[in-house]
Amino acid sequence: LHDLPEGLAIMAPRRIWPTVRSPILSISGKLRMACEWFIRRRSETSDESLAGFARRRFGRETFERLIQPLVSGIYMADPEKLSMLAALPRFVEMEAKHGSLIRAARIALREQKKRELIGADSTNGGGMFVTPRAGLGRLISEIVDQLPTNTVRLGSSVSHLSPKPNGGWNVTVRSDGRSAVEEFDGVIVATPSDTAERLFGGINDTLQRQLASIDHSGCIIVTLGYSLSDIRHPLNGLGFVVPEIEKRELIACTLSSVKYAGRAPEGQVLLRAYLGGATRPHALKLDDEEVLQVVARELNPLLGIHGKPRMTRISRWPNVMPQYQVGHLDCIDRIDAEVAKLDGIELAGNSYRGVGIPHCIHSGEQAAERILRFLSRVQNTTLQKQTALAPIEIQS
Repeated sequence: LHDLPEGLAIMAPRRIWPTVRSPILSISGKLRMACEWFIRRRSETSDESLAGFARRRFGRETFERLIQPLVSGIYMADPEKLSMLAALPRFVEMEAKHGSLIRAARIALREQKKRELIGADSTNGGGMFVTPRAGLGRLISEIVDQLPTNTVRLGSSVSHLSPKPNGGWNVTVRSDGRSAVEEFDGVIVATPSDTAERLFGGINDTLQRQLASIDHSGCIIVTLGYSLSDIRHPLNGLGFVVPEIEKRELIACTLSSVKYAGRAPEGQVLLRAYLGGATRPHALKLDDEEVLQVVARELNPLLGIHGKPRMTRISRWPNVMPQYQVGHLDCIDRIDAEVAKLDGIELAGNSYRGVGIPHCIHSGEQAAERILRFLSRVQNTTLQKQTALAPIEIQS
C-alpha cells in the first residue's frame, strides 16, 4: 500500500511536490501528468467518458493508477462508460474555465489560503468525512420522530399506480398479504429507476423505456472485526482503493473504526471490504464462503492480518448503484419531459442527478416543492370554480 499524494482531489493535484515524490507513478507517468498544464481544452461540448477525459488530460498511467481506482470506489462504475457531465461535472467546468485542471486546482488552493488568512474559511478542520455518531440510520429515525403518528408505514409495498379520471392517483398497496387501493392527491416515486419503470406500466410507455435504459451495478460489503493485535499494519490511513489493473477482486477497503470514532471497542478494529461493481459483476455470484476466502486471500497480505476475524457480516446489494453512462443527462431530460406530462407525480432519488446523500436530499426537496406548487394551483383553480358557481341572492 502507498499513500495517495497529499492534496490530490480525484484528478486535480493541488500540490505538485507530493505527486513528484509518490512511488505510485513512474517517472514517465509523472512527466506525462505534468504535461496536463499544456494540454489544450476540449472545444466540443458533447459528453465524454471518464476514461477518455482522464487519458486525454493526464495520460494512461495516471488514469489507471490514480483516477480509475478513486472514482470506481465512489461510483462502482465502468470508467469507459461513466459520464463526466453527469458524475464529475466540476472537472469539466475546471477545464472549460482554466484550460488545465492542475492550474485550476492551484488557483483554488491560493483562494483557500486567502480565505483562511482573513478568517473567512468556514471549514472546521475536522476532515471531510463525517457521519452521525449513531450511524446513518439516525437521519431516518430523526425524520420519522418529527412526523405525525402513522405517517410512515413499514412492511407495505406499492405494486401499481394509476391516474384518477378527475385528478390524483390510485396507489395499490400490499400489506399483510392483502392488497388495497388508496387515493392520493400527489405522489413522489423515490424508488430506484428500475422499480419506477414497473410502477409506470400502462401509464406512459416512453417514460418506461427511458427509465429502463438506466443501468445499475451491485456490490458486496464484507464487514470484519479484528483484534488490533492481529494486524501488523499501522492503520495510518482511512482505507485504500485498488486499481483495476491489479487484477484483484477487491475494489476498496475502509478502516471504519479509524475513519469514524466509536465504531469498535478499545483494542479492536472494524474493516469494510468491497467487491463487485460494474467491472467485476461476477463477484456477486460467489457464495458466502467464497466471498470470505477471496477477502482473506487479498486483504490479509495487504494489512498483515494473521488472525481470524472476531466478527463477519456479508451484505449483498445487487443492482443498487445507478450507472451514469455517457449521455445520462440527456436521458434524464427526456424523463423529466415525460413526467411533466403527468399531473401530481414526481421522481426523486439517486438514479437521476446525483448518487450522494446530499444529492438525494436535494432531489427529494425539489420533488416535494414541485408537488406542493401543483397542489396549490389545483386548490386555487377549485376555489375559483366554486366562487364562479356560488348562488347569488338578489334582494328587491
